[in-house]
Amino acid sequence: MIKHFFNYEIVDWESWSRVFRSTKQFYYLVKEIFRIERLAFDEIENCKPGTNGVFKVGNFIVKIFVPKESGYNSAPDYTSELYALKMANQLGVSIPNLLAYGEIRDKYLFRYLIMDYIEGKTLGDIRECLTKKQKQLIGAKLRKIVDK
Repeated sequence: MIKHFFNYEIVDWESWSRVFRSTKQFYYLVKEIFRIERLAFDEIENCKPGTNGVFKVGNFIVKIFVPKESGYNSAPDYTSELYALKMANQLGVSIPNLLAYGEIRDKYLFRYLIMDYIEGKTLGDIRECLTKKQKQLIGAKLRKIVDK
């Protein structure tokens, strides 16, 4: 019997949705990714939910993309996000630095991105506290970034 770092059974979207935020289920897989990438491994914490597994590990964010066994092909999402991160870094857009990326063949093929963690709040977190003028200013700044 082959020993895997990730042992949860993914057979469809529902099974993925039950596990993608589990620090317990992803612990050994993330630890192995960090070993491969020669990055300091630390406690795993959850980040805001989305579609993929996103965890804070020390001063890093690791994003683990949905494997195909979920019924969803995340390869285009991975490729697009990787391209966007590389392009934004080249253009000097203020985003977290992309530190590592790749894939690991375990029980499933997991693609991943590792970035610097930046402390802050999302726009969604502070939206209710902003004035109309502040929202317009943020919108204008976002437009400049997108235009780059």
